[in-house]
Amino acid sequence: MTEAERGAMFDRHQGLVHKLAKRFAVTYHKDTEEMISEGQLGLAWFVSHYDEYDNKKGKESTWAYQCIYWGLMTACTKKHPSPISLNSLGHEDEPYEPPMKTNWVDNLLREIGVEGSFLIRTIVNAPAEIIEEMDPRMCAKARKTVKEYLIDELDWSKHKLNKAWKEVEECLSAPA
Repeated sequence: MTEAERGAMFDRHQGLVHKLAKRFAVTYHKDTEEMISEGQLGLAWFVSHYDEYDNKKGKESTWAYQCIYWGLMTACTKKHPSPISLNSLGHEDEPYEPPMKTNWVDNLLREIGVEGSFLIRTIVNAPAEIIEEMDPRMCAKARKTVKEYLIDELDWSKHKLNKAWKEVEECLSAPA
């Protein structure tokens, strides 16, 4: 796709950017111009990745809508990039960093190594080829499927897999 075609595509979807940006500005009490800029960033991502577009999955405008929508949603819901300063509250101390909210998964991932963490994330975010093979009533088969996926598809050695698996099991069985 030529630069001229990309530019025409960018221009063609400006109405969609403005429509969504105004909706987000009202819903999230944001500046309309800021939302238009964020929507255009989402549209720019769409245009730059248009070569990856598969027209069998939907219309071009549907994908453009999704890219613009998620660009705006991310801009409206992202956390503040820097911690709040206590100086703004009249204190001369170091910047305030709110305590991190943790759950047992966060704690587990902090306690185990890189391979163990990757193993947990692979199971939680199971690719389709793993999910198709899993039956929640058959733990041994699910365990075997995950192990085969890591060895066959991700080129893990059996030693690396067994070490990570043992580490995760030890953390899960440790008293809280």
